[in-house]
Amino acid sequence: MEKIAILGGGIGALTAAFELTKVPDWQSKYDVTVYQQGWRLGGKGASARNPEAHWRIEEHGPHVWFGFYFNAFRVIEDAYEYCRQNGLLPEGAFTTWQQAFQPKDDSTILDYSGGKWDAWTITMPDTGGSPLEPQQSHWWAQLVRGLTMLVDRLEIATRQRPELKARLALPSSLLLLRAHAAASMAAGLPVTSHREKESLLHVALRLAQDVAPRIEGRLSWLRARLRDASLWLIQRVVQRFLASFQKAAAPLIEGDPEIRHLWQLLDLSAALLRGLLADEVLEKGFDAIERIDFSHWLEKYGCLNSWSPVIRAIYDSGAHYEGGRSNPGADPNIRPEAANLAAGSAVQAMLRLFGGYAGHFSYRMQAGMGECVMTPIYLALRHKGVKFQFFHRVTAIHVAGTEVTSVDMNVQAALSPALSSYQPLLPPFRGLLCWPPAPLWDQLEHGDVLRGTGLDLESAWCPFRVGTVRLERGVDFDKVILGVPIAALPTVCGELATEPRWRAMLSGLKTVQTQFLQTWMTATTETLAGMPGMPTAEGFREPFDTWLDMSQLLPHEEWPADVKSVHYFVGALEDSVSPPPGTASAFPQEQRDAVYQGALSFFRNGVTALWPNFDWAKMQAPDTAQGEQRMRSQYWRANVDPSDRYTLSTAGSKFFRLRSDDSGFRNLFLAGDWTLNGLNAGSVEAAVMSGMQACQGISGYPREILGGYAEMSRK
Repeated sequence: MEKIAILGGGIGALTAAFELTKVPDWQSKYDVTVYQQGWRLGGKGASARNPEAHWRIEEHGPHVWFGFYFNAFRVIEDAYEYCRQNGLLPEGAFTTWQQAFQPKDDSTILDYSGGKWDAWTITMPDTGGSPLEPQQSHWWAQLVRGLTMLVDRLEIATRQRPELKARLALPSSLLLLRAHAAASMAAGLPVTSHREKESLLHVALRLAQDVAPRIEGRLSWLRARLRDASLWLIQRVVQRFLASFQKAAAPLIEGDPEIRHLWQLLDLSAALLRGLLADEVLEKGFDAIERIDFSHWLEKYGCLNSWSPVIRAIYDSGAHYEGGRSNPGADPNIRPEAANLAAGSAVQAMLRLFGGYAGHFSYRMQAGMGECVMTPIYLALRHKGVKFQFFHRVTAIHVAGTEVTSVDMNVQAALSPALSSYQPLLPPFRGLLCWPPAPLWDQLEHGDVLRGTGLDLESAWCPFRVGTVRLERGVDFDKVILGVPIAALPTVCGELATEPRWRAMLSGLKTVQTQFLQTWMTATTETLAGMPGMPTAEGFREPFDTWLDMSQLLPHEEWPADVKSVHYFVGALEDSVSPPPGTASAFPQEQRDAVYQGALSFFRNGVTALWPNFDWAKMQAPDTAQGEQRMRSQYWRANVDPSDRYTLSTAGSKFFRLRSDDSGFRNLFLAGDWTLNGLNAGSVEAAVMSGMQACQGISGYPREILGGYAEMSRK
């Protein structure tokens, strides 16, 4: 039987453990132990409940699951099913992922124009399927979906501006279309003809629709060439339509948000198509454009709006600003010099996000990520026989030749002598098993003394320990799964860095700090912002460029009746010089204080552009707190700990990533969104894929990982 030591308790590491327990007859093959610093699981996806503050949910940051998270949804479905079959969840708990996740088909982008902000809501169609049963999404089908979205927006715009529709009617004769028709007939494909009074954009869509069903699988030489010619023609048709649209709509672009947004989308689409063709991405894969920044790549291929609200929102969603330097000054339409996102990763993610999802566009959790995701996975793993060692922080990994020989850890706390294992969950609250905001001190030796010390056992700058332990190869482990985030690795992986690829990865992959704020309001979002529904909005001014209305959480908290809404704000946080991890320091608190001051400034000077009807009295707080002092009752974080930093997909950084099953050391496997996993972007799905690939490297299971190492463009 092989002993597997899993270092870290984030979603990537937990997925690796969960997949190992699905290997046939796994208990006769593997003995699995998860080692986790502090008192809870989840990594950047950890959350807690605060019983002393209305049982409010306190997150590390916002988490939205998208409809292309096929692997993540399979893992969570399996965890809920196992818990349900074995009676592990209390009465009133979520028992299926459909109960824990709420579909959301729209996203809002904030557009700054003419000195004011406009809300631009994009609604994506429900495909009628499910992330558990995705259809194979060929890139051409994603192209069809993208063109369909453009045509739909054009129909909306021209209904409002009927004079524009007449100006955009198709010319009576197009030599390009006639040539394509002749080639289609020669290859036995349908002939796309134009229709009276329709636009060139409609023609581009029908060209794509005609070709899509006929290019799956292996193509004959003639059909492959026709496919390439069809894409070239679609690009030319879209470009021609863009030119006519710019001419016809020029007087309207500045004053009509709907027209302006359509123009920006058309401009983006034309540049995408032109760049994909010019750089031969269909043949070479996304790596062909991975070494250039996305917005610079768009500029290269003629995009006039290379920092449009849509593009800015893409950067904001992953905090893709080196050093956290996201603030361009007074004008958000000026691209920050620190903006850096690899074009290949960006285009691939956009194709999956907008064209490759199944079911709904996105899904939002009905409670914290801790109870919706980490709890069912933890309960299932513990019941299956996986062991957990909390309060174990990795300090060094030792190697000899091509094998890991030992792992050093600080033991941060000792269990009370009466206990055999730490039980990390709070008693059920409204049917949910939740994680506490601090250790459950009564389970720890000298817990009454430690409780009042203010120790943060999740902080790299908390050197407190009660002992050390060394895991030895052949005694405590045979194989190691390393699930520690990339920014925390330099201090523990010095010996691994003797391998050149490790040196390159540790220096070449960039991470960023983030700042996060949760506020509870005694007014609805519609009252505050004049916007119905529960927006997820990106592209706002710094320091909090992303806003999520998370009011669906309120029934699962315990507030007075006057609390009507809850809101999440997040943004990049500029790097500061920090002391070395492992040394006692006030740095984390100083950064948290800086986030608080930034939040005060944001609500004094910026939030009224988003919430015109905001005033401090609408912020939930004790009656004794007045004005700005009410902010003290909210929740905020500075995610400056190395394990909390967000992994960036900067230009060229993909080539520094290592595969989960190719660490360069025979008994070491990797798990986390920082690996070469097929998505290569900071996300739950990337981390899950990596954990599955680590398991696959050890056991050969799972047989299928959707969207794994292979490039999507080659499918």
